[in-house]
Parts: sequence; C-alpha cells; structure tokens
Amino acid sequence: MHCENKNRDKCVRCREHAGTAQLGGTIFLTVLKIVVGILGNSKGLLADAIHSAANIVTSAAIFISKKWGDKPADKEHPFGHGKLEFVTSSMVSGLLVVSTLYIIWHSLDEILHGHPGEMPHWTVVVVAIISIIVNEALFQYLQCVGNEFKSSSILTNSWAIRSDSFSSIAVIAGVIATRLGFTHSDGYVALAVASIIVYVCFKLFLDSIMHLMDKSIPLDQLNDIRATINDVVGDRLQSLSARLNGRKIWVNATLSLGTNSKINVLTDYDEKIQEGVRKNHKQVDKVLVDFKL
Repeated sequence: MHCENKNRDKCVRCREHAGTAQLGGTIFLTVLKIVVGILGNSKGLLADAIHSAANIVTSAAIFISKKWGDKPADKEHPFGHGKLEFVTSSMVSGLLVVSTLYIIWHSLDEILHGHPGEMPHWTVVVVAIISIIVNEALFQYLQCVGNEFKSSSILTNSWAIRSDSFSSIAVIAGVIATRLGFTHSDGYVALAVASIIVYVCFKLFLDSIMHLMDKSIPLDQLNDIRATINDVVGDRLQSLSARLNGRKIWVNATLSLGTNSKINVLTDYDEKIQEGVRKNHKQVDKVLVDFKL
C-alpha cells in the first residue's frame, strides 16, 4: 500500500523497525526449529533452521546498517562505518556453511547406509506451519516498507524470508512421506534444503566480499550520474568513476576547464555538482570533484 501524508509518520516508524522485526522473527523461528528438530527427530527441520539462520544474517545486516553502519565518519573512522555489516555477513555466512555441511554429511550417511533414525514427530509439522505463517507476515511487512521507500535491500530480504516458507513446506511433505512409509524422505528433504542454504550463503559471502573490495557500481547507474553532472557542466566532464563504500556510493569526477578559470567558477561547479548528484541519487554519500586546467 502507499502512504498518504497523514500516515507518513507511521510508514517511517515501520521502516525504522523493519530490521528489528525481521531479526526478532528469524531468531524466534531458528531457535524453535532447532529445539523441535532435535526433540522431534527431523533433520529436515534442522536444515530448515539453518535456512532461517541464514536469514538472520540478512536481518542483522539491516539492523547493523541502521544502528552503526549509517553513523557519520569520526576521528577514528574518517571513511565512515559502512563496511561493518559486510564484515559480519561474510563471517556468519562461512559459519552457516560449515553447519550445513554437517547436516549434508549426516543425511547422506543415513541414506547410503540404510539406517534411518527415529520417525519424525508430528510436532515438526506444527512448527513448520508456524514458520510459514510468521514468514508470510514478515514478507508482507517488508514488501510494504520496501515498496514505499524504494529500498532494494529490504525488498531482496523479503523474498529471502519467503523462500524460507518453501523450505518449511518441503519439511511438511518429508515428514508426512516418512510416516507413510517412504523411508529416508526426511533425509532427502534435509539434503535439498541444505543445498539451497549453501547456495544462498555462498551468494551472501560473495556479495559481502564485493562490497568490502569497493566494487564498481553498475554501468547504467554510473551513466545516470554522468547525465546529472552533464546537465550542470555540459561537455566539461572528462572522466567519471564511482564505487561502493558499504551500501553508499562514492563518486569521483574530473572536469576539464580552461587555464584562465577563476576560483569562484570552480567553486560554483563543485557546489552545483554536489547538490545535483545528491538530490537525484540518494545512495551517493560523497562526491569528489577534481579540475584539470
């Protein structure tokens, strides 16, 4: 839904609490799945718990970014704190992969050697249904916030949350199939879910590394910034580059001007470029303008 002016404050509050809501929901589901997965003899639910834990990484990234990553630069951190969430994300992603590999090994051992464990309990199905309900509520909440504030990170996380629901559906199918006599169904579900988790965590890890390495922004986004600067300086823009610093963008522009250019002209160009780029490209944090005379 779209916020009317009278509801704008409510929308802003929703955005401020998006990270907390997602983090709280995913921690609750992860702990619940681990406990019931162990007590209910379901490797599928344990794998699903790790999937939920992977969502904790993305939830924590939003929370960390809001609390610390967006803090302004200070004396000890002159370039800001934008990379903090990606350091955390890369470390936790690696730990989740290690946990997932254990689930894969245990499930393969059971399937290949034909020694199924105890039958999964029906409480596993109940927890999986709770997971679907909670995840769908979080999905709708994050979709609303992400669409309202045009936040690609929140929208991406909303779909990560919904993918957890699909894992829970697979867990339900595995438990029912196992109790109906299809041996190792729970183990196969665990393998399938674990494979998805490895893929998701690998993508999270690569994304974090790319941000830590000051990755260049997409070409179409760079061209949009170029057009904004050209509107100010015409054909005087000689070169332009931009890179990610955390989730913010740093822009470097070089202008080619005549040797007789006065200092007030240079200052005027710098101010207008700063104003134009920041106004039209909200993700931009710094604009560095150099002049070649």
